[in-house]
Amino acid sequence: SAWAVIGRMRLAAADRAAALSAAKAGLELDEKAQHPALLALSMMQPNFPEAETLVLKHLPSARPEFHLAYVKALLNGKRDSDAVTQLKTMSAKHPDFLESWLLLGLLALQNGELDRAERDLKLYLSLAEKHESAQMPADVRRGRTQAFHSLAQIAQQRKDFASADAWLQRIDNPDDVLRAQIRRAALLAQQGQLDEGLKMIRS
Repeated sequence: SAWAVIGRMRLAAADRAAALSAAKAGLELDEKAQHPALLALSMMQPNFPEAETLVLKHLPSARPEFHLAYVKALLNGKRDSDAVTQLKTMSAKHPDFLESWLLLGLLALQNGELDRAERDLKLYLSLAEKHESAQMPADVRRGRTQAFHSLAQIAQQRKDFASADAWLQRIDNPDDVLRAQIRRAALLAQQGQLDEGLKMIRS
């Protein structure tokens, strides 16, 4: 929109207040307008709460990609609890949007909520598997690998080494196979099978 363009010009000139005013004007004309909302999102800082107020104004009608960008801004600001709240809202509204489930699972694991993490990561994988392997986007491939590693970590924390190894064996992204192999070897060593672990790395 015109207001977003004006706002970008003001921001480029380091006039943050004028840029925010332009974003506000654009959203007052149309709360569903994404470009003024993106401008506000780009200005989100702990010492500039007015920008987040505009982001929240747009959020009810936002596309999931915008909502995810807001979540990542919250995570960058070390506001994990707020991010989880937004991800739960987002996953309820857009249940087929992959990355919300991955982030929910990773944050739950980080907080030691193993059952919740396992549930959300498995849901992510079930949605990811809808993509044909040959046509799977690179970000989904990376996400699958992250989910497999995380599920292996959950199993390892539960001392279920067989399940941990099974999750690691499912990693098929060429860039990550070696790392998975090293983790599998470490699992064997943790069970007192050091020689077997060394053989796995050398093979």
